[in-house]
This record gives sequence, structure tokens and C-alpha cells, in this order.
Amino acid sequence: MSVNILEKIYNSILVNQLQEDAKGSSFLSGMCIQIFKKMQIELLPTPNRMHYLFNTRDLTKLYQGILQYKSRFQQEEKEEKKRKESENLIFQDLMQLQQNMGAGN
Repeated sequence: MSVNILEKIYNSILVNQLQEDAKGSSFLSGMCIQIFKKMQIELLPTPNRMHYLFNTRDLTKLYQGILQYKSRFQQEEKEEKKRKESENLIFQDLMQLQQNMGAGN
């Protein structure tokens, strides 16, 4: 399979899943495919390393890892936002309580 076809396939996956700009996704896809191709050339199987056979399934696993990381990162962002909102509510309640106590004197 040619490099251009691989880039087109995997770039479309990143653009659709990450909803990122095409330039960033294209760059990431190009880098991943370059690493994949380099592994295929430099890590050839030998009698001692028969398991060094790389195919597009390995490239797909790389992209799955990228997408799982993005998902985890988004989850952490949501949790951080909820924590900040909770802290703001507590702070506002304390300020209101302090104002009420001051007005009562």
C-alpha cells in the first residue's frame, strides 16, 4: 500500500475523530506513517527475531492509542472544569455568608 493512500486513510480517521484542523492531523498522520515505514525497513525479521513483522494492523494500534489518549485527556478536562465550578460555588457561598454575618451586626 502506498504512503499517500495510508496518509489519506489515517488522516481522515484523525480529522473525523479528533475534530482537529486538517493541517495538524495531516502532520501527525505523516509522522506516524514515516515511523511505521522506517520500522518496516530497519527492523526486518531475522531467524532470531521472527516476530519483527509489521503491517497496517500495527499502524492501526498506534492510531487507537492516540485516540484513547485524546479521550482520556477530554475526560480530565471535564473533571477539572467541574472541580473549578464547585470551588467557585463554595467560594460564593462563603462570601455570601460573610456578608450576611457582617450585615447582622
